[in-house]
Amino acid sequence: MIYEVAKIFSAPQTACSGIDYWIGEMMSLFGVGQLVVLPILTTGVLLVWHHRKADRFGLRMKVLPLMVIEGVGIGVTLFLLAHVLLVLFGSGPDAGRVIDPYLWTIGSATWWSGVVTYIGTGIHEELIFRVLIMLPLVVWLTQRLGSRSGAVVIAAAVSSLIFAAAHVDWLNPAGEPFQELAFLFRFVAAGVFAVVFHYRGFGIAVGTHITYNVLTLLSA
Repeated sequence: MIYEVAKIFSAPQTACSGIDYWIGEMMSLFGVGQLVVLPILTTGVLLVWHHRKADRFGLRMKVLPLMVIEGVGIGVTLFLLAHVLLVLFGSGPDAGRVIDPYLWTIGSATWWSGVVTYIGTGIHEELIFRVLIMLPLVVWLTQRLGSRSGAVVIAAAVSSLIFAAAHVDWLNPAGEPFQELAFLFRFVAAGVFAVVFHYRGFGIAVGTHITYNVLTLLSA
């Protein structure tokens, strides 16, 4: 809800992630406004998942700060890994470019618009690639293989491959030209998100993804 409200007050041309773009384009074919689609999709999927797991409704406030700390910690670690790749190979993911960050832009309208975009990307990419792609694959493969651990590994690898491919311009109009190192890093990063999602849950996976995205913005 916070993300969708913030998007209204941000520049519409920048406050739109790749997932926003895809779903918006798809829903426009049915005459449905993008503004209502993603909040309903996100809320609906999480409520169904919550019901299927038979979880109790409740909010333990003392848990939230610990989730933030864990998500930020893993996100920072992933960001540092990107910088190591840049140093070792001379090229790498955008997040590794910390030599001359535009820190003076922090607080500007453009910067906040970027933050809103990257927060939305963290939420929606985790929803699409981990909840809607990885989880069904785990269920289906477990039934076929008879091994949940093997199913998790394969599902994580497949969803990570799709995640990396989705950032390339031949699949995503807003994507980047194919670069081997960047593609490999995104595959590994998605694998990290998948591991965090499987062992620590959706919330911390989203926190990790958002942290990494915002650090990318700071180092752009």
